[in-house]
Amino acid sequence: MKKLYYTLFLSILFVAGVFLPIDAHAANKYGIVIDGDFSDWSSLPVTELSFSYENGQNIKYASLVTDEANLYFYLNMAPEGHNYHNLQPSGHKLTIGNKVFWMTFNGTFSSEDLSVVGQTKDVQVNFWAEDNSVNITIPGKLTRVKTDFSDTSYSDEVEVAIPFEQLQVEATSSQTITYSNSNLGEQTITVTGGSTGPWLLAGIAVVIVGYAFWKFRRKSPQTSH
Repeated sequence: MKKLYYTLFLSILFVAGVFLPIDAHAANKYGIVIDGDFSDWSSLPVTELSFSYENGQNIKYASLVTDEANLYFYLNMAPEGHNYHNLQPSGHKLTIGNKVFWMTFNGTFSSEDLSVVGQTKDVQVNFWAEDNSVNITIPGKLTRVKTDFSDTSYSDEVEVAIPFEQLQVEATSSQTITYSNSNLGEQTITVTGGSTGPWLLAGIAVVIVGYAFWKFRRKSPQTSH
């Protein structure tokens, strides 16, 4: 009987060991490609950025999602075609855990240039940490998109994938990440990392092993005293 308990115990450890390393944030689980085509963001959550005094006349949309390797950022400056269309290059604040970064876009489109509507270009995205531990530049994609508000209306849309390794921060599963920009609105986007799937799978595995043990005990001959 001791051998049976030992075998079942090792089985539980083995099954749990197989399932537990699986992180709920699988690598690029969203299938995001940084190419200036933003259709891969259509099913992801977005946050409206605006100021209360504007009465809904200048709404921007931003999205922030994470996986094991990257932080993905998307911004649409004027989806309804109102007011401020051009990409705001600065003031983008990222807080990852206790570390603060400032994100700046360089090489954006010239102001009010209608000749580039429909075009996509490379932009350089600089990340500077307030503690001076990081100062890096990562490529992103910027597209000037035609909108339906008027014949001359457009919106700048941008996306970038930011490797956590280059930012020198811990894995996203232990981080709370926030984004804000006081030039664009009063809101803050918050992403809280975590891993829930593995524990559920490991729990199921334990139940299965326990059931097998119970069935074995029922089939085993009883020793009389």
